[in-house]
Amino acid sequence: MTATDPYQPFVRSTFRLHNLRIFSFPLLLILVSVCARAETPWEKYLLEPTPENARLVSAIEYSGDTDAFYSDIHLLEVQVSAGDVEAFELVLR
Repeated sequence: MTATDPYQPFVRSTFRLHNLRIFSFPLLLILVSVCARAETPWEKYLLEPTPENARLVSAIEYSGDTDAFYSDIHLLEVQVSAGDVEAFELVLR
């Protein structure tokens, strides 16, 4: 290609889109694996601490490793401090 080629910007942008697709595929796999690991309502709440997810939690249960318990409880504390009523009710449960 020469510098005067009218299709050069198109080829360059297509190449960038292709690279974006290549890099987004591993990111998608990571996201799917993280979502797949959230098997309990508590783990789902930790991934997305919304009032709706807090309402679904009846007990703090893990599907695997529980080493992160104290940091997870800290997240719940932050949500309660932010005024999330469902998070406060989750603490009472």
